[in-house]
Amino acid sequence: MPEMQDPFEMNYYKLSLLKEEMASQIKDLQKTIDEVKAGARMFMVQHEEFKTIASHVQKSLKASILDASQQMGQEVTDKIEEQIKETFEEAAQNLLTTSQSTEGTLLKAQKALSLRNWLIGATTLVASLLTALSLSYFYLAKIESIATRQLVKTYKYGLLLKDIWPKLSAKDQKKFSQFLEDKEHKFKNRKIRY
Repeated sequence: MPEMQDPFEMNYYKLSLLKEEMASQIKDLQKTIDEVKAGARMFMVQHEEFKTIASHVQKSLKASILDASQQMGQEVTDKIEEQIKETFEEAAQNLLTTSQSTEGTLLKAQKALSLRNWLIGATTLVASLLTALSLSYFYLAKIESIATRQLVKTYKYGLLLKDIWPKLSAKDQKKFSQFLEDKEHKFKNRKIRY
């Protein structure tokens, strides 16, 4: 600071230094506000992308499960019909060749045939249930993975906002709070479809 004897000149010099420092702080604050705005825009874009992805995944999951169930049902029905047809053809042939056998032999063959059909039906039912559960687990894990990634991104934006918040003036904090409340109100009133 140069040697100044006049108090007015000293005050003028101090005010000019203060003005330069305030201009620098205003630039820094504007930069921070721009970063927060960019973060908020990015959050909104990613929120819309998440809604679109969640809706698509849910529709795809329903369609895939329905298609798989119908296809498995048809395959199981075809297999059971084939097995039953083969079994009855075998039994009819045996009955023709052994028509002179005793009634006890006929009852034993009939019991064996009945037990076999029950076993085939039970096995098919268990296999269908296991397949449906496996498919459901796979798709639910995929949806959970997508949701978890989105939550991590949202958390990062929250941390960024937490770091920037103390640097904002009270007026800017109030404006930003009001902006977020308006957005929150819009989100609460909006019907989200999956």
